[in-house]
Amino acid sequence: MDTSKTSHLAIKLIIALVVLAVVGMTIGFIILEEREKKIEEGGVVSVVDDGGKEALPSEILPVDFAKIGYTTLNNSGQKNGVLYLIYEEPGAPALSKELKFDYESICGSESGSEQCIALNIPFVDVFKEKRVLIKGIKLGDAVLVRLLRVVGDLDGNFAPTLGELIVSWPTALRFIENCDVGSLSQKHNLEVGLLLKDGRKIATLEPTIDTVISVHDRVSDKCGSVPIATE
Repeated sequence: MDTSKTSHLAIKLIIALVVLAVVGMTIGFIILEEREKKIEEGGVVSVVDDGGKEALPSEILPVDFAKIGYTTLNNSGQKNGVLYLIYEEPGAPALSKELKFDYESICGSESGSEQCIALNIPFVDVFKEKRVLIKGIKLGDAVLVRLLRVVGDLDGNFAPTLGELIVSWPTALRFIENCDVGSLSQKHNLEVGLLLKDGRKIATLEPTIDTVISVHDRVSDKCGSVPIATE
């Protein structure tokens, strides 16, 4: 075989390998930047394991905004098609926050709960002009929603507490199925608490009442006995 041709092919192969390496590093940096950005914005950061499956969250930031108010849509001065929360504070009767949503945002009512962006119909239409409890993470003039819950005028079960670690039901389900939960709790209002084996306390809403009990029973052989308290 001609030596010059062999050298030429070797050079092409080296160039191709270098290009692939650069592309791989670039993609890796982009993924890392997106994950870091999501942490900065208050989101739940998920990683991908060696098998290509989504792993459990590596970072869950606590709720630092919790208010009861009314949602509005397309009001004067608001972005078109975007939900806002109108709420009050002492001496400030008409404050507003733009509401942002991601895959960890939960939308719930007395009939059940769902990931907000997974609803079959536009959730902005479903939840506009409602009295709601919003728990989330501040993003300047906006809030990244962790929980949007419709509440009645006489409903006192939903205190606007701060500091909770709130995740969507699919994320909570992965914690349970991964046997990372030391104990569980369930309330009649669909609130589910998970005490993780690493000491963190996670809150979520189950889709319907007793869903968590069904999951608990299903994983009992795999995960062993996990205490569950019901209200």
